[in-house]
Amino acid sequence: MAGTQALIASREEVQEQQKANLIEWSKFGLSGSVARVNQGSFILERILPGGAKANLLVQTSPLTRIRRYRAGSTNLADAAAATGAQIHAGDKVYVRGEPSADGTSIKAAMILLDGVQALTATIDSIDALAETVVLHPLGASEPIKVRISPSDLFLLNPGLAAPQNEISDSPHGSKLQTLDFGDLRAGDSVVVLGKLDDSSGSMLGMALITDLGEVGRMQSSGQVSWTLGAMKLDLP
Repeated sequence: MAGTQALIASREEVQEQQKANLIEWSKFGLSGSVARVNQGSFILERILPGGAKANLLVQTSPLTRIRRYRAGSTNLADAAAATGAQIHAGDKVYVRGEPSADGTSIKAAMILLDGVQALTATIDSIDALAETVVLHPLGASEPIKVRISPSDLFLLNPGLAAPQNEISDSPHGSKLQTLDFGDLRAGDSVVVLGKLDDSSGSMLGMALITDLGEVGRMQSSGQVSWTLGAMKLDLP
């Protein structure tokens, strides 16, 4: 998706472009329960809007990154490498990759185990004292309350490619910039990584990530401009 550039951008314009970018980004990721494991693939059972179920073939390869978290982990940087042998029927997983044209399969680039998923949503409300945000997931009707620490609020680094936006500093990229609750607004679109609590319906967030675009100066006129292109976020 091409970036949007404007000399002056209101928060409403930023939010409109954020949402459009996240809708596009979310097309390449989905969550569900493993129904059956095969050699080099598995069947993922998904719950569709309205409650219907659908199966999807997830194809893996030696290049697929598989990550898992120890029990009770609340830090996204705690991701440890795993293997396909650690995927079992009944597991809740999140998959990102290249979906087929007919939507019946996906070539997995990354798989998160242990019920961790990436939720794309807009913010309904923020309670900084309680360290919670209420989110409206894209394409869903019911809001979700997310518990998130202020230290786990992040902003994408402007101008970097997706693999260069990382949870911690490395030779290959830069750590995501930190935010606080005061930087966020109702209506902002975000990605939250975390685990859903089946009993309460709330989520324990491990990271909330947003993109506010890039501010620069136009060489021809010297005027300040704002650009917000496609969501450039890779996952651990």
